[in-house]
Amino acid sequence: MVKPTTIADVLGEFKGGIITGLVLLMCCCGVSTLVALQLVKEQRDRPGVRAASEAYLTAVVSRDYRAAYDLLCEDDRRNQPMATWKPVQDAITEPTGFRITKVDTEGDSWTVYTTTAEITRPGSPTEEALFNLKKQDGDWRVCNPPKL
Repeated sequence: MVKPTTIADVLGEFKGGIITGLVLLMCCCGVSTLVALQLVKEQRDRPGVRAASEAYLTAVVSRDYRAAYDLLCEDDRRNQPMATWKPVQDAITEPTGFRITKVDTEGDSWTVYTTTAEITRPGSPTEEALFNLKKQDGDWRVCNPPKL
């Protein structure tokens, strides 16, 4: 590499180094800041996700299917009218209890959350069910729930 011979050449290299350093700093700090902001958002969202999951499962366990239906995502309500929607399978004993064991984001998405719940039925072993939730119109909604 040829060494600079004029002050303009020296300043040009110095300026290029500063710009490169600033770009690297912005990339490192920008990514870190983005991750930190997403983690804060996730911590803020978790109580609402848990509350919506509990409300849905409480409605199903108490057989208040209208309340459970009202907690579904807009697409689910649009695709299946209340008159034909049923959150439980006909051939299986209806659930009598639940316990939420986990609330997490789904994959790399920060907008879809997954709630894991243990479902109890009389005379049957506890089974695990996964529920996807999305925020719609400011409220958390259960999307495409499994039949219990």
